[in-house]
Amino acid sequence: MASMMLTCLFADIPMEHKIGQMLMIGFHGTSAKPDSQICQDIRDYDVGAVILFDYNPIDKSKPKNIANKAQVARLTKELQACSGDGRLLIAVDQEGGRVQRLKSAYGFYGNFPKAADVVKAGSTEMKNTYSKMAQELRSVGINYDLAPVVDLDINPKNHVIHGLGRSFGKDPKIVAKYASIFIDAMHQYGILTSLKHFPGHGSSVGDTHKGFVDVTNLWQPQELEPYQRLKDQADSVMVAHVFNR
Repeated sequence: MASMMLTCLFADIPMEHKIGQMLMIGFHGTSAKPDSQICQDIRDYDVGAVILFDYNPIDKSKPKNIANKAQVARLTKELQACSGDGRLLIAVDQEGGRVQRLKSAYGFYGNFPKAADVVKAGSTEMKNTYSKMAQELRSVGINYDLAPVVDLDINPKNHVIHGLGRSFGKDPKIVAKYASIFIDAMHQYGILTSLKHFPGHGSSVGDTHKGFVDVTNLWQPQELEPYQRLKDQADSVMVAHVFNR
């Protein structure tokens, strides 16, 4: 019965809109006026999500989407108005440490510690840290954090995970435990989360920001354990630019 109801519900929705709901898109600009390209795309194709960045690779002298706290709050309101129903997912990568788009230079707190350091502080301090992070996200209208990292710190030659301290540790049980605290803190403030980077980036050597990375001879089955342990708590999973032959 439920399946039939869903079929009837979506039967009249154009294919372009069904596809649009599955997309997360980026754009250039610090506003989203009704006549802007991003607003038109959200409205015309029923885009499901957008992602905000601070770094502008085209013009480094200008912000891509994030200039200051008041501007981001205004931007998210404009984006939600473009969506019509106010249910647009607005995402950022806000992990702490090196990876946090809401930086102090833009008027945000910006000093959230990296995962490797949060673990040293203990569970109570971790809850406080991530609750503060979630509060800040919510205060500017961001409802989707592309975190936590659940990669295992198992390759000391890995620059993007081990080198930047983005992992909660080597033990998949410990990683899942601390990732669960992160997720709970986000959920407390209505923020969705995404486990990353599936099926595991901790064993790799190359930098996936520069291209696909082959982990065929490095990947370990234990890298899947955090996903298995968190499958009932997680909202989504981010797939890594790695391949395992």
